[in-house]
Amino acid sequence: MNRAAWGSSRIRTWIRLTAVAALCFSAGGCALGDTVTGTATTRPGDLSTTAPATVTKAPKRLLPTQTGGMLLKRSELGVIVGDTDMKETLSYTTQQTTQDVDPPSCTSRMLAGNASGYEIRTMLGMTGSDNSGSAGTLVSQVVAVFAADAAAGMMYQVAQEWGADCPGEAPMTVSAGQISQTWTAGSLDPPTGPRTDAAKIGRLTTVTRRAGAEPRACGHVITRQDRVVVETMVCGPDDRVIAQAGTIADQILAKLP
Repeated sequence: MNRAAWGSSRIRTWIRLTAVAALCFSAGGCALGDTVTGTATTRPGDLSTTAPATVTKAPKRLLPTQTGGMLLKRSELGVIVGDTDMKETLSYTTQQTTQDVDPPSCTSRMLAGNASGYEIRTMLGMTGSDNSGSAGTLVSQVVAVFAADAAAGMMYQVAQEWGADCPGEAPMTVSAGQISQTWTAGSLDPPTGPRTDAAKIGRLTTVTRRAGAEPRACGHVITRQDRVVVETMVCGPDDRVIAQAGTIADQILAKLP
């Protein structure tokens, strides 16, 4: 791909390079040989038993500072996409922006980490990484933690940005200086609309394609688990990138606490 095809430094880089203490409550204390179970003490020869106390632990949740540890290693990415010598071209912890996609409403379809939901106050922390392989495969992965139910709101917002704001088969022009490319937005799976229940949007998949002498496709997935949103994108020569982006997302989800 041409070095200047997508305009911003992030895009140009991509194209160029085409993570018991025992308790004792008995009145007389604990004697040698005693067995402590929950709140009861049983001495040898004592036939009475008491069920251990039940301790309810709070579910483990990913901390905002732990998002980077959930990303896949570059060697793991290479195995999934069938490319070698994967190198990181950009690492970021805030929403990414660019003015090189026309219409601007299609920007978050074209690039990972650009959704407007990443800039809201209820986004507690995120880590994103862009990578490129020796064969020119491009891979983005993003993990973000949101407050309370804000992750569901994020998914709903992305559904609007990838759907109504950038409908399927819509042409997109990506420019850098005097060079521009035309891409086409594919379908959104599953289809969404203004009446879609935000709480029911657990995963969205889309694809963008570039025709011509050197065709390209970018598979794009965003999904959530509890308060965590995972976004992945793979660009390569054909539609295999769609499944590859899904595999990366699934492997990141499997790492979450």
